[in-house]
Amino acid sequence: MKANNTTKTNRKLNKTATALLFSAIFLGGCTSQQGGIKPVLKPTPSVTASSKEALWVKRQQQMLHMKSWNLDGKVAMRYKTDNWNFGVNWAQTGANNSIIKIKNPFTGATVALITQNNNKVSLQASDGKVYQDTNAEKLLKRQAGIDLPLSGLVYWARGVMAPQYKKGSVVLDASGRPKQIIQENWLIKYPRYENASYNSLPKKIVLTRKANAVYVKMIAKKWQSR
Repeated sequence: MKANNTTKTNRKLNKTATALLFSAIFLGGCTSQQGGIKPVLKPTPSVTASSKEALWVKRQQQMLHMKSWNLDGKVAMRYKTDNWNFGVNWAQTGANNSIIKIKNPFTGATVALITQNNNKVSLQASDGKVYQDTNAEKLLKRQAGIDLPLSGLVYWARGVMAPQYKKGSVVLDASGRPKQIIQENWLIKYPRYENASYNSLPKKIVLTRKANAVYVKMIAKKWQSR
């Protein structure tokens, strides 16, 4: 029975591999900086609004200039009546070069490989088929019919505003980190972070938009920044 479930899952993941392109939220679009992020102590409970804002500004500056990072995690996605669950193993090397592996949640086998090299994006499914475009959002729309703001998710995944959109709104916690961000009618919530530092990376992210009937939940098991 377990083998049948695994085969069925592999078939579904292979058939809908292009839908997994939304994982390119973690791809590219970043500028460089030297060195990683150094944790700082948690602010005291008496943090003022102005100090939270100052930490928020500092956080955005650091996150927007990360040189590279690695992420291991798992993702659950719902789009209308379709659901996907899969593992993610992603590596960013340089400003615009990324490799991300989409994995079967039961076996850990790679079912899709997404690469970005500057303005070229490609997806290779486990059946060997390759899909290409110059833009990940266009490729996702063309192959899977799904609208997702991948260029925005590049920033939201790190817990900062996407600068290419209108400012939107943010609710900060005591450490100057977003509890939620609203931009382009998307609601992004951050229930957990790695630690108590103002510049810690998200441990859990939930993204929703009622108009698109999209729900995405990402659990980060491990972040590494350089």
